[in-house]
Amino acid sequence: MRTCQLEKITIHYEIVGDGIPILALHGWMPDHELMTSCLEPFFQRNSGYKRIYPDLPGCGLTKGEPWIKGSDDFLEIMLQFIDKVIGKNSFILIGESYGGYLARGILLKKFSQILGLGTICSVGEIIQSKRNTPEFNAVLRDEVYYHSLDPSQQKELDGFLIVQTEEIVDRFAKEIAPGLKRADEEFLANIQDIGNYNFTFDVDEKLPIYSGPSLFLLGRQDNIVGFQDHFKLLSKFPRASYVVLDAAGHNLQQEQEKLLHAHLREWLDRIDYAITGEVTSQSIV
Repeated sequence: MRTCQLEKITIHYEIVGDGIPILALHGWMPDHELMTSCLEPFFQRNSGYKRIYPDLPGCGLTKGEPWIKGSDDFLEIMLQFIDKVIGKNSFILIGESYGGYLARGILLKKFSQILGLGTICSVGEIIQSKRNTPEFNAVLRDEVYYHSLDPSQQKELDGFLIVQTEEIVDRFAKEIAPGLKRADEEFLANIQDIGNYNFTFDVDEKLPIYSGPSLFLLGRQDNIVGFQDHFKLLSKFPRASYVVLDAAGHNLQQEQEKLLHAHLREWLDRIDYAITGEVTSQSIV
């Protein structure tokens, strides 16, 4: 892990690869390993990109400093991080869950630098009580495996994992659960308790129309953030693919990994064409 010393906080982050910078932001409570496990299997077969994976405040190795009171501070910290690590260079931006909400704030502030915006199960409606979310429904379950678990383990699966197979459960335990355990729960809960989980401004109202290649990947059964609230964003993103995948919840990156990779490749092809103007046999524009 590397460290980036900002004015009032040290950000821990990882860089993998070389090429066009991609800033990848994880969600609320996990750490950067959620994004590396999500994206690195794809980028091992798709070179030419420098992936930048920070731990957000209160997550992973980045400390939740007491002066950080809400998402406005998270945004300012990430803007300073970008200035230090990426500078004035153009870059691609991708965020998962809360990271997708934070990414829209970054897009607003770094509009001319963003080559493309991608989100995975991002927060459309930040106020939880206003979200349009489906009831939990495990649409794919290995019954033999499920019933081999004790009731407490079954309870951990129910309410979150839409695909309940041994493979998905093992991946969640290895790739996401450790980050959740490393989170500063008290720090993050306090931000939510004082009502500062959202920006103090309506980021989606303030966003100008963004014509860069965009991608919204959402789970049809995502009972955490839903998918319908993203429809209100589409008028601001005329070059966005809005993809709602069945048999996918808030753990879409594991539950539908093959489709995730296919849509990432198509999105990056559109960005490549926007940069170079060159049409290849692989171009989809």
